[in-house]
Amino acid sequence: MSINKTLYSASFTAASLAFNETNALLPILMSTDADVLIKDEIRENRLLHIHSEQSRKRVIAEIQKRFRSVGRSFWELYMNQQEKEQRTFLFFVLLKCYRLLFDFHFNVVIPKWRSVEQKVATSDFLSELYELAAKDKFVDSWSEQTKKKVAMTYIVILKQCGILDAATMNLSSLRLKDENYAYFLQNNEGWFLEACLLPAYEIERIKEILR
Repeated sequence: MSINKTLYSASFTAASLAFNETNALLPILMSTDADVLIKDEIRENRLLHIHSEQSRKRVIAEIQKRFRSVGRSFWELYMNQQEKEQRTFLFFVLLKCYRLLFDFHFNVVIPKWRSVEQKVATSDFLSELYELAAKDKFVDSWSEQTKKKVAMTYIVILKQCGILDAATMNLSSLRLKDENYAYFLQNNEGWFLEACLLPAYEIERIKEILR
């Protein structure tokens, strides 16, 4: 695979989960004047309070990318959730928006969850990056510093969404109310129930209830 055709990006490191930043920008992004209002925010810094304009641009660009990766109905549902649920919903957006994070989760986190240990570390994601680098020239071109930052950022994301305990580094399931899984099942995103580390019997129970 050539560098130009890579599926992977490290751009998510500019924003991690970006919970507060996403919530601050969401009313603007949902507006019919979104383009104008975003330019104003880059210039005026009224909502994000990020000192550097270049940093603001990077964070806003990532949030816009995430915003566009799902439909408006998702964000309308999102805005009616409590913080815990919103963090879980944002985690879904990241897995959907960034192929690297999806691969991290399904190639590293889920196997670790199914193992005896049920822990993850930065080294686990670095190992996955080295495997990807052997097949992807773009990932292979990243410096060791970039690879380490990518791995560490995903650790931060897992902590921010609540799937990883900051003190013990133990993994745990993300639990929503049954009805909140309906969006994922109705939009062919049922894989996210597995991503939440729900056991198979629980997934089947939820599917049966929402059928």
